[in-house]
Amino acid sequence: LKQIQEISLWGTKVGDVSMSTLKGHIGIKTMNLRGTGVTDGIIDTIQSWKNLKLLDVRETIISEEGVKEIKKVLPDCE
Repeated sequence: LKQIQEISLWGTKVGDVSMSTLKGHIGIKTMNLRGTGVTDGIIDTIQSWKNLKLLDVRETIISEEGVKEIKKVLPDCE
């Protein structure tokens, strides 16, 4: 798993608990969570992906405040 750089879970039933297993995987550069059940509860996991450059959280339950929190730690992430 440490070599995985791109993950797309678009439209799956993945949620915060299952995503927490990826906490600290610094190789992740692209993560598509669009249309999943993730919430603000996953923010610390997302922030642990230090090399993340592209994140899609459209159609999730992550709030605008949550997105701002992610951007504070990962300012280069779109």
